[in-house]
Amino acid sequence: MRKIILYCLLLGAAILLPVQGTDVGKLLPVELIGVYREGEMVVISTDVGLEGTGKTIRDAIADMKVTAAGIVFLDTADFLLLKNVADEEVEAVKEHVKGSIRICNGTGDIELKEACAFLRIHKPKLRLRDWNPGKERETLTGMNGKLVLK
Repeated sequence: MRKIILYCLLLGAAILLPVQGTDVGKLLPVELIGVYREGEMVVISTDVGLEGTGKTIRDAIADMKVTAAGIVFLDTADFLLLKNVADEEVEAVKEHVKGSIRICNGTGDIELKEACAFLRIHKPKLRLRDWNPGKERETLTGMNGKLVLK
């Protein structure tokens, strides 16, 4: 009987204690992730304006999460845009995103927010889980304000 009373008191205390939640405005779901190689550095950019740099994919993602003004959700991404990225780096991205993410190469001048809207309509066929080194990917090309996926 004493145990039941003790459990009830603990449950009551847990319910009455103030719960600190997460402000919805600090949640940063991502729909498109861009991965670029600039010299020795990897750059990760998103459609919501987040960016991180580092020598590896892991370092760049960690940098992006540290500098973000909220909680970054890469698992919500539907598209992965790759520029000058080696196959090993694509393998490293697999650790941080879902396998169903659609992937393509990127060339030219591509603004990620516009690319995201474009890719929602013109979805790349290849998913990350189906990709393997040497497998050809479609290319999203940005030129003169227009985007083309081939």
